[in-house]
Amino acid sequence: MVSLAGTGSAFFGSWMGGGVRRSRRPSTPAAPRRAISRGLIRAVALALALAATLTFALPASAQGTGEDECALGTHDCDANATCTDTPESYVCTCNVGFAGEGTSGTCVNIDECALGTHDCDVNATCTDIPGWFTCACNVGFAGDGLTCTDVDECNLGLDNCDVNATCTNNLGSFDCTCNVGFAGDGLTCTDVDECNLGLDNCGENAVCVNTLGDFSCSCIVGFTGDGLTCTDVDECALGLDNCGENAVCVNTLGDFSCSCIVGFEGDGLTCTDVDECALGLDNCGENALCVNTLGDFSCSCIVGFEGDGLTCTDVDECALGLDNCDTNASCTNTLGDFSCACNVGYTGDGLSCSPVGPPSVPGLGRFALMVLAAGLSGLGAWRLRRGFV
Repeated sequence: MVSLAGTGSAFFGSWMGGGVRRSRRPSTPAAPRRAISRGLIRAVALALALAATLTFALPASAQGTGEDECALGTHDCDANATCTDTPESYVCTCNVGFAGEGTSGTCVNIDECALGTHDCDVNATCTDIPGWFTCACNVGFAGDGLTCTDVDECNLGLDNCDVNATCTNNLGSFDCTCNVGFAGDGLTCTDVDECNLGLDNCGENAVCVNTLGDFSCSCIVGFTGDGLTCTDVDECALGLDNCGENAVCVNTLGDFSCSCIVGFEGDGLTCTDVDECALGLDNCGENALCVNTLGDFSCSCIVGFEGDGLTCTDVDECALGLDNCDTNASCTNTLGDFSCACNVGYTGDGLSCSPVGPPSVPGLGRFALMVLAAGLSGLGAWRLRRGFV
């Protein structure tokens, strides 16, 4: 029987000085966290090595033969163990990362990942392999697995956010949020039609126009402002109307109206004169004459009447001496006129009167004419006595 009390020491020494993973460790002093991890690893290894200190019987052929079984390959060490020749025989020690007696079939892989004896970064994934383990930084982190730092996908352009979204980096990942004016999951963002959805703040008298990711407000015709606040434009006061020359402009909310002034007719854009006289729309007096003017009319009393044209009274030409009757004629006033009649003993049209001479009577002698003259003279005296002219 051979005591393998030294096996544990050899195993422990092999574990403590094992260089299988040294290529993964930096040459600079490890950070405090890593130093603690390695301490844990070595403590676990020591426990496993002590547990592996067993006494077992070597094959009879291997006892005291003096041969170098390790060199000759006649040992029965496990494939994952190291054979060490001794004067009496040989010793089998499981390699670093394995635990067991060392003989064939007894070295079992140590799962550092499951035992938590690895020194991978907290943001790395530990993967167990025969005799050791590997560390790989998780998605969203970069490094050698022992040290992992966050990858800023937003800054490096590694995100898949929509062109109309904002990328926000976080530890090991990133978030996509649609920009204002867009809706979606951040990976796909579509424009929000604020106008159609009533999400705009345009003024009451403004029109909303949707744009990509936004909207614009503009005052409708007849109003002015920034689209958020719109005030009425007084087209009449500012001379922005198109009313006709003979029309009046009336401002309304957001618009204006045109109406022809009195004496004109039309649509307000074009106004034509109204002939009040021809249409009987005047208020001239009965004995007055209506004269149409541009946009109006005038009334004037006709000859023989006087007044303002609205009221006309008869002119007494005879009393006012405005007649042209002959001095030997009588003037008689009529409505709007007068008449002239020659006095008795005169003849004519009243405008011109001449005395009436004795009539010529054929066959009468001179005596007869004298008698006739006396008779006429007597008649005249009689008319005077009676008050006749």
